[in-house]
Amino acid sequence: MPPPRPPPTKRLLVACLLPVLLAGGAVAGRAWLEG
Repeated sequence: MPPPRPPPTKRLLVACLLPVLLAGGAVAGRAWLEG
């Protein structure tokens, strides 16, 4: 097993997740609008 990484800071976590959430929301919203 690889050694466990130190827990990321909250800012780094947000920086990593925000683009994913925005892309997911855009795709979901477009799919919902198009029915």
